[in-house]
Amino acid sequence: MWLNTIKLSDLLFLVIIGLNFITEPSRSFPAPSLYKQGGIDAKFVKDNFYPESSTDNIWTRKIDLNNDKIPEILVVNSNRKWCGSAGCATSVYSYLNGKWREVLSFTGNGVTERNTTTRGWKDLSASPNERINPVWVFNGEKYNVGYLLDTKHNLKINPQDSSANIVRATNAFDGAGTNYPVRQKLTNNQSIFLHGFVKTRSGQIWYVGYASEADRYNPFYVEKSNIQINLE
Repeated sequence: MWLNTIKLSDLLFLVIIGLNFITEPSRSFPAPSLYKQGGIDAKFVKDNFYPESSTDNIWTRKIDLNNDKIPEILVVNSNRKWCGSAGCATSVYSYLNGKWREVLSFTGNGVTERNTTTRGWKDLSASPNERINPVWVFNGEKYNVGYLLDTKHNLKINPQDSSANIVRATNAFDGAGTNYPVRQKLTNNQSIFLHGFVKTRSGQIWYVGYASEADRYNPFYVEKSNIQINLE
């Protein structure tokens, strides 16, 4: 038998490797700060929103985002089915009009509250894992991307363009987690479709936009104070 030729030490090594593989947690992301694994809140989320997941895969945090004395539940689901290269399923649930419903959903590694509010709700930002990260604001029903936050502050103005101060950057964040090349030319009186905002560390606001619907995956930055934006 081939098994007889295997040394006892080799067999033990294979067993240990197998046990490590079996017992390794399914999450592939760093544990989100302030979130707790499992527990009563995780069981509630599992029973109501992720019945196929184990409570060990569900990380939760409770915080009152709208000052109504009923804390929202912030969730990261680390089940392999709900994770990818950009992170894991991240959601916020709120008790509104007598029932729990999802007010934010994206792929990432959790959210943190900011010290600003919109319509009485705390603004939220993604755990920083990109050069530019979205900041979500409440629109009265759910959270939408309000502006983009430049985390490294390496945007520069292109002085060679006389029609508008176009900001040059290596990539632009499209609001869905993907980076795309940045356009570096905008003609006079050209209408653009408003895509979002970037707020730099120094507090400057920049528009992010694209010239046409067909060109939406090739956005550019323009300085807010130096160009008129025509919404279409």
